[in-house]
Amino acid sequence: MDMAWFKDFAATTKDLAQVAQQHVGDLHKKGSQLTEKLATTVIASSSSDKKDCEFNDGPLGFELEGGLVVAVEAGSQACTLGVEIGDRLVEIAGYKVPTFKPGDMGGEDVANKKMLKWLKEMPRPGRLTFAIPRPASLGEEACSLTGEDASSVMPGACAGEVNTTDEDTA
Repeated sequence: MDMAWFKDFAATTKDLAQVAQQHVGDLHKKGSQLTEKLATTVIASSSSDKKDCEFNDGPLGFELEGGLVVAVEAGSQACTLGVEIGDRLVEIAGYKVPTFKPGDMGGEDVANKKMLKWLKEMPRPGRLTFAIPRPASLGEEACSLTGEDASSVMPGACAGEVNTTDEDTA
């Protein structure tokens, strides 16, 4: 009798694991789509829309999601160098960050692996280049994705400006 209970438990656990894996896949896909929609607001055509940052030894101080900066640690190198949430990493030590089409999970995985490898192997001091988003478009895009007023998603977005302070990124 105890063996039957164990077999039922094992089968239930396997089913739950499959359901959880499906949810993880769905969340990853939706996150990828959101990242790509936000990334389309980046202008990378002129040098004034990019910023080069030279990082020294130690933690960089920012987090990426598909090449998009999603967090900047207060007081970090990234914060000091002016990296902001919404910036897109486009170049690592002279290597162009690979691009991929929205929804291309394989392309995104390849790009993420290359970015992580290049960031890890980057000699210090090392140069990272970020494309700067257009704030008004970023706010408008956030509104269309969330159905909310832009000012509630990104304060100042409706006025064409986004003020990212250390409080916002802490």
